[in-house]
Amino acid sequence: MCTALNQSSPELSAALQDINTINQVIQARTFPPHPPPLIPEPGRPDLNNYLKRLTEHFWLSDYRARTWGFTILRTAYRPDDDSKFQHGIDVINQTIKMWNEVEKKDAAQQMTKVRVVYEATKADWPAGMPETANGSGNRQFWERFVCDIIEDREALEGASVSQICDYFKTWALAHWHGNPAHISAGSPRLKSCIVLDEETMDHLQLLPLEISVEHWISLEQNFWVKVAEAYPEPRYYPDSMTDCYRVRLADVVEFWFAREWSEPSKMTKTMEGQPEEVFWWQPWGKY
Repeated sequence: MCTALNQSSPELSAALQDINTINQVIQARTFPPHPPPLIPEPGRPDLNNYLKRLTEHFWLSDYRARTWGFTILRTAYRPDDDSKFQHGIDVINQTIKMWNEVEKKDAAQQMTKVRVVYEATKADWPAGMPETANGSGNRQFWERFVCDIIEDREALEGASVSQICDYFKTWALAHWHGNPAHISAGSPRLKSCIVLDEETMDHLQLLPLEISVEHWISLEQNFWVKVAEAYPEPRYYPDSMTDCYRVRLADVVEFWFAREWSEPSKMTKTMEGQPEEVFWWQPWGKY
């Protein structure tokens, strides 16, 4: 049965202009019963996909199975670096919390549009789909975020990139249960580590923590962390991989899950307002 819609409502008119809303209304009516979505509402592909991968890809034999997070190496030990190091850890944690907040806020806005369309069509609300954005997946995503923090002043103070990579490789192999030749199939925490050195600590010190979500979003594009590789050898793109590079805070969540299978490559394009050094990017053009 076709139903004529009264589009005089500005909320309904706006919702109908959004193709994502229309697609979600259609998909919500035909949600496949098996398997049920981890987040029982439409329009949350990133969160659903990340939780699905954590559940299915990291088995109990793997180190820190079914969790995600970073191995963080400290290489700076100046007199005032204890507080800077803690601030760096807090920035990383805050980045994940803010990602969660933005994801849930976007989902809530999208659910509002979906409800406007349902009310206008007088259609039955799909069984099992909550009426507001569900925060259980966000809580689970945060609870599964676990980092390994390594402080070894004797071995790492002022360490060069090659020394960091060698140290991290030894640590990663000690936490890998299988054949070292297959460690590339392991968790990203065994392949890439965040390095909090003097430059990175001083850089992150400029980012305040007690700010609004909107302010954070405007700033996180301009802040980065350094990442070092345990095995800086490319498999698919010869001469393209680097042993140390930068990842913007805005990209760290996507980076971790992409690093399951994607090799980091050098980015030759200079980012506006950033140091003219390599940043992580994906070969198909997103960086």
